[in-house]
Amino acid sequence: GPFAGFNTSLGLAASVTGASVAYIADSGNHVLRKIDGTTVTTIAGTPGSPQALHTPSGVAVSSDGASIYVASTGSHRVMRLYGSLFETLCGSGAPGHADGVGNAASLTSPRGLAIWRAPEILFVGQSRTVRAVFAPDSHVRTHAGQSGLASTAVVDGGYGTNVVNPTGGLVVVQATGEVYFTDGGTAVRVVGGVSRVVTTIAGSNVTGFADGPARLARFNEADGVALSACDTELYVADARNHRVRRLNLRSLVVDSI
Repeated sequence: GPFAGFNTSLGLAASVTGASVAYIADSGNHVLRKIDGTTVTTIAGTPGSPQALHTPSGVAVSSDGASIYVASTGSHRVMRLYGSLFETLCGSGAPGHADGVGNAASLTSPRGLAIWRAPEILFVGQSRTVRAVFAPDSHVRTHAGQSGLASTAVVDGGYGTNVVNPTGGLVVVQATGEVYFTDGGTAVRVVGGVSRVVTTIAGSNVTGFADGPARLARFNEADGVALSACDTELYVADARNHRVRRLNLRSLVVDSI
C-alpha cells in the first residue's frame, strides 16, 4: 500500500493468470517485488545487498505464470524464480558476449526481457546485441547485433548488424516472433522473427522531438515499450521528452498521447 517504499523501480511485468498481480524490479534496493492488490512483498533478493540480485531491471513472466525471469544487470546474469527456487538461468557473472548453455554463456549488463510462446524463448536486450535464451535448457545464442562495435550509427540489415544499444525495453509479437526494441534512445527497431533482419521503423540516431512519419520522428532517451492488445500499436516511453509516444505499426506514423 502507500507505506511501501521503492528505490529506482525499473522493469514491470503483469501476471498472466488474470489476477491483480504485478512484479517490479526494485533496482536500487537489489530486489524483486510483488504487488498483489495493495500488498507489496519482496520475493527475491536481499534489500540493500547485491549478492543475490544486482541492480535488476527487466522482468518477464512465463506463459503459465510459474516462472518469473529478471535481468540482474549488475551481475551480468538472467535469474529465474520458480516457486521458492531462485537460480541463475544464464550468464557467467562476468561481462561478455559468448554463446553457450547456462553459466557457460556470458552477458553484458542485460536489461530488457521479453518472452515468446512455449516452450519459451526469452529475448534479452544487452550492450550491442539482442540475445535469445531457450528457457528449458538455458541455451543462449545471439539473435541480432554484434559485440565489439564502436560505431553509433543505426545500420539496418541481417544478423551481425550494428545494433547500437538495445538496453531499453523490448517486446515480442507472439504470432510472428518479431522483436521490437528501443535502440540508443533515439530509434525504434524490429528484428524479423524468421529472417532476423534488423529494420529501423521509427527515429534514427538523431536526438530530438518530432511526431509524424515514423522515420522522420525524433526521440530523446526512448526506453520502455509496450504493444497494444491487437499488436498494431507500439507505445514508447520517451524519457527526456517527458511523453508517451505511439507508433502505429500499420501506417508508420508517430504521435504523442
